[in-house]
Order: sequence, then C-alpha cells, then structure tokens
Amino acid sequence: MTRHETSSILIVAASEKHMEFFNCTLCDESFYAKTYVKTANEARNLFMNRSFDAVIINTPLTDEFGTELAKHISQSSDCGVVVLVRNESYEEISYSLESYGILVVAKPVIRTVFLQSLRLALATKERLMILERTNEKLKAKLEQMKLVNHAKWVLIQYLKMDEYQAHKYIERQAMDRRITLKEVAEGIIKTYEG
Repeated sequence: MTRHETSSILIVAASEKHMEFFNCTLCDESFYAKTYVKTANEARNLFMNRSFDAVIINTPLTDEFGTELAKHISQSSDCGVVVLVRNESYEEISYSLESYGILVVAKPVIRTVFLQSLRLALATKERLMILERTNEKLKAKLEQMKLVNHAKWVLIQYLKMDEYQAHKYIERQAMDRRITLKEVAEGIIKTYEG
C-alpha cells in the first residue's frame, strides 16, 4: 500500500474523550479512513461485514478488557492490531499478545509513538498480504506440477511414452496451442481418464 492510498482504521474506545484523542491525533493524517466503535461486540459485528487495514483497541472496554478482541481479530483477519494498555500492565499484556503479532503500546501515549505503532501495524499487514500472494502463487504452481505429473503418467500408461517424451509432449502442446501447462494436463487427463 502506498502513502497515497487510504488505509481503513477501526478505533475501539469506550469513551468519547479517548475517541477525541484518536481523532485529534489522526486529524492531520488524511490518508486514514477512521471508523469508531465503543465496544468489543460492536467491533466483532462490524468485522463480519467489513475489513480494515488496522485496528486500534484502547483498553479497557466496557464489555470486555479488549485483549480477547485483539486475539480474535489477529486470528481471523490480516489487519494490523494495536492495543493500548495502562503502563502498569504493559509487560504482562505485551508478553501475552506478542505471539499473536499484536503491537502493545503503554499509556499515556505519546503521539509520535502512537503513529509509529500504527504505521508499523499497517506495514505488517502489507507484509502479510505480500506473503499471502506469494503463497497463493506457490499453491497454484504446485497444483500445476501435480496435474502435469499426473498427465505425464497418463501418457506413459496409455501411449507408452517415457517420462521425458511425455514431458516434452505436454510442453510442446502448451506452446503450439498457446495455453498453459495446466490446461494441457487437464485435457490429457480428461481425454484418457474421463
């Protein structure tokens, strides 16, 4: 995500005073589309229909502390999560949430530290998206390899080719017909195995 794109931020804070702090802190940051809710339940309901780039949870909330919400969001979505906690409970909560990839910031919050944490959460989300796209490409490549290998063994079985001939046949068909190896393999499997 480039700096020119708008990042969607969900802010979960129990009081108007805290919402005003976030609004004021992020007022100069025009590339953040902010949505505010007051409870963990509202946040969960919102997540059923929408996705966000980052979530900021200002603990404690009225219906729960907020760490369970943070865990739920980090496990069910790819957005960055920042949790703000009182300074005296920072170490304990930070330790319990770090394995979930959740950033914990001690209160009182300094604007610069808060913005750095938010940007780090957004960068982490973007990194996860890159890894997810890479993973999808690898899955597709693996699926293609499985189909091509299956098709090669079909050619070996039915047309008595050796593995090298079968492989070259599939490659040649893909080039000549201007289709993918996967499409050639699927056609061979369909032809000989129904």
